[in-house]
Amino acid sequence: MAVRFLGLLPDNERAAHVAIEGLGDHKPELKVAATTALGKMHAASSVAELKKSLSDKEFSVVLAAAHALRELKDAACYEVYYAVLTG
Repeated sequence: MAVRFLGLLPDNERAAHVAIEGLGDHKPELKVAATTALGKMHAASSVAELKKSLSDKEFSVVLAAAHALRELKDAACYEVYYAVLTG
């Protein structure tokens, strides 16, 4: 999964675009890799798409999206963390 390495390219809109495309894949592993890369890139352009990933059916994707949003300093991540902590 090459998308995982996109996180090594901060401030690169093309890399961010490729990672955002990965959020729409059907494989949860690819979605997790894409969300992780976007967080590491600090890709502010991806906030809206990451917020959509908070409703994914796969819990691993939701958690990865929350973590990426935390990396981007977006408060939406705390709703997920609160839900996890309170059951």
